[in-house]
Amino acid sequence: MTYDVGGESGWHEHPGIVIAVVKSGAVDRKLGCKRAERFTAGQAFTEVGPHFVSNPGDVPAVLEITAIFPTDMTAEFRRDLAKPKCRSRS
Repeated sequence: MTYDVGGESGWHEHPGIVIAVVKSGAVDRKLGCKRAERFTAGQAFTEVGPHFVSNPGDVPAVLEITAIFPTDMTAEFRRDLAKPKCRSRS
C-alpha cells in the first residue's frame, strides 16, 4: 500500500489484525483520541480497532500489509468510521 504525500486512510477498522511494515517514507498512526505515533522505514505496527493513518512527509510512504482474519469472515475487510469525538484540553 502506498500513501502519497499528504495522503490519509480516513478513520476505519478491520476485522482481525493487520500488521504493517513501513518499507519507505513515514506514516503517522492515530488510535482514537490518543496522540499520533510516527513510524518510519524498517518499523512495524499493528492495526486493531479504529485507527487513522496519514503521510506527513515529503515522499510517498510505502507499507507492506499482512492481514490475519477469520476464514469465515462475511463482513467487509475495511469498515469506514466517523472521526472520534474527543474532548479538547484547556
